[in-house]
Amino acid sequence: KRGLDDTYQSIGLGEVYAARDLRSGSLISLRFPTPAALDAGTLQLLRAQVSVDSGLAHPSLIRVLGLLQSDTQPVLVQQAALGQPLPQIIQSVKAARDHLPTATALGILNTVRAALGASDPVSHGAIRPAAIWVDAKGVARLADRALAMALTGTGRAPVIGEPDQSLLAPELKLGQPCGPPSDVFGM
Repeated sequence: KRGLDDTYQSIGLGEVYAARDLRSGSLISLRFPTPAALDAGTLQLLRAQVSVDSGLAHPSLIRVLGLLQSDTQPVLVQQAALGQPLPQIIQSVKAARDHLPTATALGILNTVRAALGASDPVSHGAIRPAAIWVDAKGVARLADRALAMALTGTGRAPVIGEPDQSLLAPELKLGQPCGPPSDVFGM
């Protein structure tokens, strides 16, 4: 049972809503992927990936809690991504004509590395700034693993829109499978 709060992110692959789990009271997010992003093969792979990812619990990952199926589309349920996506932080830093401190940037990269290590040997598939969330304390967490794996695993990475498309590894843009080199490119 979940209660819908508000839209907090509209992305190229759909919309994400803030919600509250009515049993535990914890904040969660509900991701409604754009129907054009999910063909039958991608949806099947997403279901399988959610089954795997729901067992992953690591402080550097935004945990996938499950996949709901409405009458019209699937809904990915995950821990709430608190804070801001990295592109917003970078934009704020640029607007202030400042730079991201080296220690902060290295901390973010270390978090992404730790998140990848938690899901080893499986790759993320679409590491990009929009998949990294940083909270008010500066703690970063990696999101979108199940959806990224479903899209890249079926050669559908091209549905990921700009500006993220330019940040994907060349093999993903060509519809080829992802692997550790794809993640290194994304970092």
